[in-house]
Amino acid sequence: MKWEDATSYSRSDKERKPTCWRIYGGLMSVVVVFNHRDRPGEWCFHCPALAFDAELLYDVHTEQEAKEKALKVIELHLARMRDTLSSMQTVT
Repeated sequence: MKWEDATSYSRSDKERKPTCWRIYGGLMSVVVVFNHRDRPGEWCFHCPALAFDAELLYDVHTEQEAKEKALKVIELHLARMRDTLSSMQTVT
């Protein structure tokens, strides 16, 4: 899997600097955005499969850090979900 530029460019935009990246993996997609309309000047991410919408990424300064942190947040969230499911299954 590979991150792709998902930036919406204006026709008059000469600079074409990416601000949005997307990665797909099976049932899930993740979008990392810099300067989202609801979070100007900040990094955030979306993951519709897990109901993350413009989730703020703290302490992030670069595209690479944002991508890594978004995936880490998702990984931790899935681990908590897995643990919760396991504890539900052990209840008799």
